Amino acid sequence: MSNIGSPIKGFIEQTKNQAIAGLGDWELKAPIELELNAIVSGKVGGEMDIQVINFGAKVEAKQRQKIKISIGPKDEAEQEERKARIAKAKVIQSRAYEAVFGNN
Repeated sequence: MSNIGSPIKGFIEQTKNQAIAGLGDWELKAPIELELNAIVSGKVGGEMDIQVINFGAKVEAKQRQKIKISIGPKDEAEQEERKARIAKAKVIQSRAYEAVFGNN
């Protein structure tokens, strides 16, 4: 299967990087909509391996899965909310540590 597809993570990173590089003085105003043909297979431990089908690869129709993904820049509010959740989790974690091991 290695000649048939490429890992989805690498495909998305490459798409994002090329889109950003191609913008020049322009900015991305809306998400990039991707519709991909992929092969999904199971791995040991219950994980899934998603491969984007390479151009020209011969794959039976029953093996293909269509995946729709929207990618775009995070807005500032989402980034601030994520930072706040991380800070809150760290406070909770430190309080739990102090409760178990004391304030040393």
